[in-house]
Amino acid sequence: MAGLRPYQETLESVKLARDAAFSRRLLLRALDGCAIIAWWRQPDAGIDTEGEGAALARPRSIGFFWLAWLGGLALLGLLAALASLHSYFPADLRIAHWIQRDGGVLLWGGIAVFLRDLGNLPSTLIWLLVTGALLLARRYPEGLLVFSSVLPRLGQGLLKEAVGRPRPSPDLVRVSEHLSSFSFPSGHVVTALTLFGLLFLLVAVMVRWPLPRLALQGFCLFVVLGMGPASVYTGAHWPSDVLGGYVVGVLYLTLVLRYYRRWRPPGEEPARS
Repeated sequence: MAGLRPYQETLESVKLARDAAFSRRLLLRALDGCAIIAWWRQPDAGIDTEGEGAALARPRSIGFFWLAWLGGLALLGLLAALASLHSYFPADLRIAHWIQRDGGVLLWGGIAVFLRDLGNLPSTLIWLLVTGALLLARRYPEGLLVFSSVLPRLGQGLLKEAVGRPRPSPDLVRVSEHLSSFSFPSGHVVTALTLFGLLFLLVAVMVRWPLPRLALQGFCLFVVLGMGPASVYTGAHWPSDVLGGYVVGVLYLTLVLRYYRRWRPPGEEPARS
């Protein structure tokens, strides 16, 4: 019997190891199942999320979003208050001189003028055509989303009147675009980010062909990123006006895209190459 003891100990250790491995597999499967259930219960999946787990998770995610969004709104309020007190900031003058002299090489050849012109009547026509096409195609969430991009464009006009900041003076910077309206925030930047930024994101969902999708997204990104420097290059705005316009656009996009995720058709994902 003493000679069989090593074999018995070996069999018991093998059995324990096998039981431990089986327990680990069960635990991993349980964790996988919980992850799948949690994903399936998200609002985008069209399932009711009134369970205890969702109720515990919702306040944290919603609280973080609104905390960040209200932080952006506070930044916009601070910029507006300072702009109402100062015609320009010291950094505005330095950045404007750099863009117009040393950093304006990329905006030569009429590109800045093209972008500024695009922000006027052409952007309104694009807004009308895209909204109408989406509604006729019965893409109602997307059509209403694009239609709503007119709201921040109207809101920035009211903010301009409230702040009352004058345009850059020809005595301080080179001004090739003379405008009579107030300066803060930049309406062209608001239009670029709210309309073309929105189209950039919608193209990723709706256009399935890689080349047209990349071409459209590239153009939208060019307008969004180029409109700010172009507005400073032509002397239409100070850099802080441009910053205010981008903040307005980000506040709008984050808010409407949060609810678009709930409105869009179930199972629709961004197009892939």
